[in-house]
Amino acid sequence: MAAKGAGTGDLPKELKGDASLVEALLEGAPIGIFLVDREYVIQYVNPVLAQWIRTPANEVVGKKCYEILFGNQQPCEAGEKTCPAAEALGSAKVAGPVTFLRQAPEGQQQYLRVHAHPVLDGEGNPSCAAEFIQDVTAERLLKDYREEAALRDPLTGFYNRQGFNHLLKRELKRTKRQGHPLSLCLIDLDSFKDYNDKKGEKAGDALLERLAGILGAQTRVGVDALCRLQADTFGLILPEASHAQALRIGHRVRRVAEEAQFPTSFSMAVCESEDPEDADAFYHRTADTLFQAKKSGGNKTL
Repeated sequence: MAAKGAGTGDLPKELKGDASLVEALLEGAPIGIFLVDREYVIQYVNPVLAQWIRTPANEVVGKKCYEILFGNQQPCEAGEKTCPAAEALGSAKVAGPVTFLRQAPEGQQQYLRVHAHPVLDGEGNPSCAAEFIQDVTAERLLKDYREEAALRDPLTGFYNRQGFNHLLKRELKRTKRQGHPLSLCLIDLDSFKDYNDKKGEKAGDALLERLAGILGAQTRVGVDALCRLQADTFGLILPEASHAQALRIGHRVRRVAEEAQFPTSFSMAVCESEDPEDADAFYHRTADTLFQAKKSGGNKTL
């Protein structure tokens, strides 16, 4: 007896209990399907899923579904959500969808969306569950790309102010948890408006891209976060860097800019996080230091 779902209409009487109909639905479904018993042992795998996991059906049946898909030794969890098959077998209700991250044998990561329907016996108790599995990796990567693009400055490719706020909060939590230092460096061009007025916006954009190139070359790839906060204000989030280490990065940026004959001066402020200040307090303390550097004549690092 199948569990009641949200489908409309009813099967014609002559098709009810027709094994060929069940076979056609399972074999012809365009998504992966497992039938698992109450111990999560696979009783059936449809052709789409067998082809997708590149394992013959006779080598899949009799094994645990979480072993075949994820190499796990126990039922899956995704955050606070448990395996939809476990939920369907326990509640006799449709469960999911839940998205799981899978490491495929070839090494690439895949995102799987799983939901499950209980299959009920004559007394209305779940005897097994049908797991429906979709590979939503492309959909997830597109979503991640769009979210990432929304946090990026289109001119420099650096994180924008929204991205900066998110990353600074995240890194501050991490440094408090792990006990590592965290430094913040703010950089502001001293006469960008004059340069922009004299040379034009196109030249101004080229100047900002040039500075972005210097910053990118003098910071740690994959560690430091580079941000453009305003038109000519940049921020460097420097994880696991003390004030002295961050100052060395700042001095290196200034030296390279001078050697490259960068056409305008800039002011810099470097601060290390202090407990128990939050991200806003940390940023404003560094911004106040930057203001003092500019107020005292610019072209210096405080």
